[in-house]
Amino acid sequence: MIENLAGRTTEAVARLTADRATGGRPIGIRSLIASSGTERHEYRFGDDAAIDVRSISKVALAAAVGVAIDRGERLGTVELSLRTPVLELFERAPAGLSRPVGWAGVRVGHLLNGTIGHDEGFLFRRDIGGRDPAGLLDYAIGRPLTHPPGTHFAYSNVGPFVLSVLVQELTGQRLTEWVADRVLAPLGMPTPQWRRYGRFDAGGTGLRLRPRELHALADLFRGGGAFDGQRVLSTGWLAAMTSPSVRTPGRTGPGDILPKVGYGYGMWSCGDGRYFCDGTDGQYLIVDPRQDLAVSTLADEPDMAALRSCLAPLLRSPPELPRPGVCR
Repeated sequence: MIENLAGRTTEAVARLTADRATGGRPIGIRSLIASSGTERHEYRFGDDAAIDVRSISKVALAAAVGVAIDRGERLGTVELSLRTPVLELFERAPAGLSRPVGWAGVRVGHLLNGTIGHDEGFLFRRDIGGRDPAGLLDYAIGRPLTHPPGTHFAYSNVGPFVLSVLVQELTGQRLTEWVADRVLAPLGMPTPQWRRYGRFDAGGTGLRLRPRELHALADLFRGGGAFDGQRVLSTGWLAAMTSPSVRTPGRTGPGDILPKVGYGYGMWSCGDGRYFCDGTDGQYLIVDPRQDLAVSTLADEPDMAALRSCLAPLLRSPPELPRPGVCR
């Protein structure tokens, strides 16, 4: 359990209130929740409305995939695993669905950890603006692969969106329902809203959660995959999600309190036992298993470095636990 959680949280809140972001603006924080052991501290700076948690959507999707794999579920007639060929899933999809070309080596695991083979990630706000949402599947699968699958990391929304399409086409359920049944409902959440690209949920972004709902997801990981006494994620799948399946050099600057040294399935690894997911404009889900600590934020703050700086009292490592590469 983290030492002096109340004091550290109070200090973080004081920084969030007093510090300024780019241009001298107040930091656009909406909520901060921290929990460790049986202790929990919750602060609201705005209303309780659900907002888009952006890339934390990937965490919910990856968690649901792991539940389905552990249950031995199938997508259509195909057994689901990290090794399942994506083209095989497309071949089982209803007629009329576009098929990718040159994806012979792409597996489900590559969709989840950003190693499909594209040189850089895409399907973000900056590149889909003005495009017809109904044509985004063709856009996502139409760009040629420039690296063998599994050999090159490119953080992207493509893989999660392709999984969303395949889930819907092969199960008849929207992704939001499929994920809710396997992960969110056991956490006490109703089926949430999820942004749509045409007739498919976006997958890698667009999931809308309230502060306590986001923190329930954080507490699921803090609890080793169990929540309120119920096993939701297997320990094996939690380890797969939170351990680096691919190294990500160059993603972090010197002294960053949350370095991105590797990527698992929806989660960044800090290299010192901590892991997290961040969503554009200040959404954070952070877990430090060494201190049994979970921290979550919802925000409307483009200057995420300023927000991270304010969270430093909660994220610093205790003096008795220094390790090589620990971020302070």
